Amino acid sequence: MFARFVIIVMCDLYAALARLGVTCRLLSKIGSDANASFLLDSLLSQGVLAEDIFTGKANESTAFTYVLVCQESHSRTCIHTPLQSEISPAEVIRYIEQRTTPVYEKLEYVHFDSRHTEAAVTLAQHIHNSCTYNNTILSIDVEKSRHHLPHLIRYCHIIFTNKTGIKEMFPMFSGVT
Repeated sequence: MFARFVIIVMCDLYAALARLGVTCRLLSKIGSDANASFLLDSLLSQGVLAEDIFTGKANESTAFTYVLVCQESHSRTCIHTPLQSEISPAEVIRYIEQRTTPVYEKLEYVHFDSRHTEAAVTLAQHIHNSCTYNNTILSIDVEKSRHHLPHLIRYCHIIFTNKTGIKEMFPMFSGVT
């Protein structure tokens, strides 16, 4: 009755773009477990630049989402196991300061998921405030309201969401179908 799928949405997106010849650099944080090794190997084998991925503390589990699909009722249930310590604004600032070339140099497009919003705000502010911030497009994928999300949205040019996200985050559009 149930089918189980493991979803690695952002990694799948970056791998697909890399296969199309788009240079993709992933800034994120993973655990120190077998899932982390699997994700890194998968990304690197597809050509995604993954040297900007922070690794969590020893024995820290990588965030993972399982999707249970009920074929009878045509429904799905997502079970998310979050990373124990998400990427922090301080880690983003250290990342920016340690780079030999500015993080924003030659950026055309930056996409944020809505999981590490506080760190994403730090990066978005840095890109926005840099003197070379020309035509870099910032977008975000919003599933639901999260802490710091309103601060991040103000920097984004494009917002990807669903009906629930629109109604929850943007009540003025609650009549949109």
